Amino acid sequence: MILRPIMLAVVLAGSLIFALFEKGSTRWNTADGWCLDFLVANVRERLEKTVLTPAEDVVFIEFNEKDKAEFSAWPPAPIDYIMALKKLKPHEPDVLAFSDVLKWDNRDLQFVDELQQLLVGFSQVAMAFAATTGAIAESGLVSEDKEVPSMASVEGDSTAAAKLSRLVFPDARLSRQMQLGFVATRLDNAVDVPLLLVGRADSKLVPSLAAQMIALHSHAPYVSQRLRFGLGAGLYLGSDRFIPLAQDGIARPRLRGEVTRVNALDLLTPELDDETSKVLADKLGKNKLVILGTAPSPGESHARLAAWVLALPLLKQAPDYVCWLVTLISVLLAAWQLRYGRWRAVIFGMCAFAALLGTAVVVFESSLRWCPPLLPVAVLLTSTLFCVIWPLHQPGKEKSR
Repeated sequence: MILRPIMLAVVLAGSLIFALFEKGSTRWNTADGWCLDFLVANVRERLEKTVLTPAEDVVFIEFNEKDKAEFSAWPPAPIDYIMALKKLKPHEPDVLAFSDVLKWDNRDLQFVDELQQLLVGFSQVAMAFAATTGAIAESGLVSEDKEVPSMASVEGDSTAAAKLSRLVFPDARLSRQMQLGFVATRLDNAVDVPLLLVGRADSKLVPSLAAQMIALHSHAPYVSQRLRFGLGAGLYLGSDRFIPLAQDGIARPRLRGEVTRVNALDLLTPELDDETSKVLADKLGKNKLVILGTAPSPGESHARLAAWVLALPLLKQAPDYVCWLVTLISVLLAAWQLRYGRWRAVIFGMCAFAALLGTAVVVFESSLRWCPPLLPVAVLLTSTLFCVIWPLHQPGKEKSR
């Protein structure tokens, strides 16, 4: 009977058109999220436990406390940052970050406006604000009228995230139109401060400086980020970067070696055409994530966290032609499914789905490549329902009755 295959083709075309109209919608993104969560769960242990070499894209410029006599003030004053930034400008950093709070007690301090004008010339800038955490920290203790940044998409029980309090923001003249992220210290003055990628201030989930730097360098706006707590906790930046986290939002980077470091004094001295200047130029390179901060300070941990995350392997979404090839295979399976009776068609549909799922798991474990599932799943689900509603007519069985 030729009518049945024709009707199946019409129904499958309708389901594919409907699915394509859903592309980019909440339902489509939810399906992609479920698929990624399942696939990532199979390689999560490998991502967490593999010791990585720090990404070369991350450079920490240290204002070392042992050299404080060489700077105009301690902590460094705006003029010190101005001199360093003028030396950095030709290297065109992709992201420029400050791990110390750029706030000074003297409101009439010179060169703050000049520093602000210089910062405008950099493409992406992230600044730290201070936050206190610990067992007795209380959220909501914000002494300044300042809006804290927050994550848009959060899944799971976010009450496990560490509370932030006593927030201190950089000078308003500098932080205008800049991305802000917290750098935490503990109320009990513990030396071992956990590496929080996110924290909680009232009902908001606030990104750390490391999270902001990584998102900027990955060109992942808030709308493309998805934060997950509980089992499978982690932060997705778009569809190609996953950062595994503990269930309370703490990151545990595993690095072999140190982040690339540059002494700030090398940027404050005149440039000479010698071997030292060439080594400095090689370290700074082009289009890197450059962090300026005092040492020792929590900012060094944020640099290590960023270097670990950027060294993690990327998740690779398959190109469109591969997705359509998988969909075509599903259509061919659906055509073959017409040869079976009602319940055999259901079993065939379940086996076909399991085969595609198993292939997806094997491919992802070997290459971290994945394909959006909605189109092939729509084909197999539609064809299975079609075979249940309009089963194969079997004349032999009719005669036996």
